[in-house]
Amino acid sequence: MSYQDKLVRQATQDYGDYEVSFNGVSGNDVPRIVNQAAIGSAGVIHRIGYAIISSTSEKEKNENPFAAPYRYLNVKGYDSQAMSKLQIQLENGHLPQKPNEIILSSWSLNNFTSKPAIGDKITLNLGDRLELVRTSNYGKQ
Repeated sequence: MSYQDKLVRQATQDYGDYEVSFNGVSGNDVPRIVNQAAIGSAGVIHRIGYAIISSTSEKEKNENPFAAPYRYLNVKGYDSQAMSKLQIQLENGHLPQKPNEIILSSWSLNNFTSKPAIGDKITLNLGDRLELVRTSNYGKQ
């Protein structure tokens, strides 16, 4: 039992305190899920968009010819319930208090061409990220 308890605590720390995640739910359907009697509590995460924060280095491109040409920031909005379930541990600063505030991971900070500091204003050009599917004519005549 103690090993199982350790695994549960580790998973909660690593991934958050929730049991199920629904992806791709439209905004109109969220209340129907959240208000189910079987749902004890629920948080909502909304994908806002992607922003390019830097170009992939030549070294990375040489090591991996399929590497994306840019480093992207995946911007999401979280309601207070979602924030409480995700076990976010801040190295510096505070959780967002206003709609225009953002938390940046250490990974993303290291990939910005200009390193933003706590309290700085940043402008992000948000959009959708599309995946390029590559095909090969190998073996075709």
